[in-house]
Amino acid sequence: MNDIKFNDVSMSYKSLLDDLWRKGFTLISAEHYKCLVEGKELTKTELDKFYSRMNFLKEMLNDVKLRVHSLVMNGSDALERWRSFTSFTHPMRHLPRQLLLKCEKGKEPLLCTQAYCKFLQIAVSNPELLQPGSSLENEEPNGTKTLRSFHLCEAPGAFVLALKHCLANLDTKLDWKMNSLSSQQNDSFKHSASPIEFDDNFNNNSARMIFGPDGSGDILNFTNEFLQKFVSDFGKFHIITADAGIDCTDEPIDQERKMLPLIEKQLEIAFECLCTGGNFLMKIFTFFETETIQLLSKLCGAFERVECLKPPSSKPGNSEIYLLCINFFGQSKQRNVALSRFFTRRIEECARFFINHQIRFIQFNLHTFRRLSQSERANLEIQKCIVQEVMADFLWHKIFVID
Repeated sequence: MNDIKFNDVSMSYKSLLDDLWRKGFTLISAEHYKCLVEGKELTKTELDKFYSRMNFLKEMLNDVKLRVHSLVMNGSDALERWRSFTSFTHPMRHLPRQLLLKCEKGKEPLLCTQAYCKFLQIAVSNPELLQPGSSLENEEPNGTKTLRSFHLCEAPGAFVLALKHCLANLDTKLDWKMNSLSSQQNDSFKHSASPIEFDDNFNNNSARMIFGPDGSGDILNFTNEFLQKFVSDFGKFHIITADAGIDCTDEPIDQERKMLPLIEKQLEIAFECLCTGGNFLMKIFTFFETETIQLLSKLCGAFERVECLKPPSSKPGNSEIYLLCINFFGQSKQRNVALSRFFTRRIEECARFFINHQIRFIQFNLHTFRRLSQSERANLEIQKCIVQEVMADFLWHKIFVID
């Protein structure tokens, strides 16, 4: 991919802002059913060529990442200055603040964070996430139903709170369970304002917290026996989210390999705990490697539709994307999705789509780092304020204004 021309910093940044709303790719859907189930596995030669193309994409991205890595290792304060600059160019950096300003005093979300905003953006753009194919439970005389959700690697609870707010206008109650990375966080729950605003304190939430068989909260230690007992005790869920990530600042090109065990475990938990017709939302990063692609094949065989999304609040220069998986078939009805010509083409096109967006933004940051004039910085700030105001207004009307 050729370097972007940066003759006009303002127009280049505007182009990047325009793309914030366009970062979505349908990996598979119902219309692809025949191609998926009838597709034949590629021959070894064809697979080798496919993985060679995927490796080429990986090297494209890694080349840019290594340029950043070399830059931030050049001087004692280089990393801090780079982080400060990429925070400045992040278009949605102050969206949580803008959203809070629109809320009535005393009714502001206690966890109005980037994670909270990302979930809202995904949910309002994909309302089917909140409308699982399985029947909701406990219908009351007034028509109110209960949606059951399970949130992996979630504390302090921004996704839970965002989901509750999204359901408020749908006459749907939320019955949730949440896993956090460490039971050591209990004290921080007890000695701070409640992380989940709709319960009084941590003691009220403790029954909802799932720390696993060893009490560590590490989902990698969740055994099959534990998951089966968990489902037996609490039942299955309509929605499961998994927002886990690993800090790979020191080894940026090794992110996918480090994430693989976590992704694999999250899929295992989702398949065990999700009810038929349920939906699954999981954060991933890149998917260039054989093992990750095989996991995606398994995932696409378990759901009617899989969307790859990068919400506007996700930092544009990182590899974070979300897999939105709609209508779980159930454990006994999953399809076998071969690494066919059709499926590998979808994977390759999707990977190329997202890394092109990512590389463009990293290149912009590299080109403008320590080079912006005062007027250019002011212009970028104005553009950010405009898009943040538009997004905050959109989310506020969608979530907090009752029709």
